[in-house]
Amino acid sequence: MASVRAHPVLIALVTVVAVVAGVAWSLTREPTYSASAQVLVTPITEGEGPLPQLPLLRASSDRTRIVQTAASLLDSPAAASLAARRLGPDWTGARVDGMVEVLPVGETDVLSVTANAGDAAVAAQVANAYAAAALDVRARELAPLIAARTSEIERQLAAEPDTSTPTAVDLADRLSSLRALGTDGDPTLSLTREADRPRSPTGPPQSLIALLSLVGGLAIGVGAAMVLDMVSPSRLADAGEAVSATGLPVLARVPGLPPWARARAPLRFRPAASAALRTLQHQLALEEVAPARLLLTGGSPGDGVTTTVAELGHTLARAGYAVLLVDLDPRGGGLAARLGVADAEPLPDVLGRGERWDVAVAAVPSAPGLHLLAMGAQGPLGIPDDVASALPAMLAEAVTTTWFDYVLVDAPPAAESAHVLQIAGAVDAVVLVLRPGRTRLMDVETALGTLNRAGRRPLGLVIVGGPGPAAPDRASAPRQPEDAPGAEMRAPSGQAPEVRRGLG
Repeated sequence: MASVRAHPVLIALVTVVAVVAGVAWSLTREPTYSASAQVLVTPITEGEGPLPQLPLLRASSDRTRIVQTAASLLDSPAAASLAARRLGPDWTGARVDGMVEVLPVGETDVLSVTANAGDAAVAAQVANAYAAAALDVRARELAPLIAARTSEIERQLAAEPDTSTPTAVDLADRLSSLRALGTDGDPTLSLTREADRPRSPTGPPQSLIALLSLVGGLAIGVGAAMVLDMVSPSRLADAGEAVSATGLPVLARVPGLPPWARARAPLRFRPAASAALRTLQHQLALEEVAPARLLLTGGSPGDGVTTTVAELGHTLARAGYAVLLVDLDPRGGGLAARLGVADAEPLPDVLGRGERWDVAVAAVPSAPGLHLLAMGAQGPLGIPDDVASALPAMLAEAVTTTWFDYVLVDAPPAAESAHVLQIAGAVDAVVLVLRPGRTRLMDVETALGTLNRAGRRPLGLVIVGGPGPAAPDRASAPRQPEDAPGAEMRAPSGQAPEVRRGLG
């Protein structure tokens, strides 16, 4: 399951490709119709009847072998050529032979002469033509043998002076049977049923092909994810491994977004996620001084930090707090898209014009009391050094005034960002966001080392994905109503702050 959680996009992509390929193949394939005529095999008992010296099918203890022998007698190039001549000038023996199969039907004494064609009428026509031609070819093969045997018995019968003797009577019976074979063909093979025109093509229906493609695509996708995990760095398997690897308590478990909702903007309110993050707020309140400036960072890209910050901001704003979200991602757009903020002006642009930092603060339209301060896209070098050096003072000013109750910083992975080192000392607490199945163990070690060098050991972990909100591993805060958070928490400001451009 860790591989599935780590590579949902890969699995989904492989599955979609498999289903599309299967459906496309089913739509473009030529329909095939199958029609069958049946030939009955009735071997004669050894010594029975007047035909002991002709090469006919004889009864034995191995009836399967007899039926297989009969099939080989009917399945011949001569039968295919004769059927082709009867079907018309457009037909050849090779074409007919490629369309027809002569096979035993189960454990019975019946042979199936089956023709496959792209047209139902043609399939029935070819099957009947081949069955009749095969019996006629067999009759033609027996004809010279029957003629020779007939002449021999006629001479023997003519040599008998008395036609009433037992020998003469036996010869007369043999002669009568041989003359009957001249028109009836092989007495051990007979056509019992002609092929009917099939009503529907053979093969699985399109719905079954799509289902099989779906199952096969999932199997291939999961296998590819497992192989990819085998050759790539190890990842956290679950919350227990995250605790063992970091030595930190789990403050909250947030249900992960389903793959189809990760690209949705703005982010929709999720009660389950809000309940888990409300638990996180209670956990932070257990500290001697409840942190007002909180930095959330992850171990690896895709750990869910941005979504967690956005949902925590919504949760606090709905509880009546004034909240500022700071997006440190130099790629830009992630947190703004999650919040549905389209007009966020990048902080470096505002400071570059000599204006105050609060001019860059944008209100989140869907959540009164929630505001965003974004860095915007800054290129490969990241946030400018002068902006990064000014951030600690901005964060301090945001909470020491009456503007905001909480400042939540959305930081890039600590294993990859130098800005975490610059900002970690300017916040009250750091929380590490990890996602089992996604976070690499080596990134967790690097992130912890980075934060330790900055002198900021994380208070605990937020686990994204897996089971829904559960009792935190740390001692729980007493349960309180949402509109009365308690004396040990920061009291909400009572109304959304009025952040005006150029506010002094």
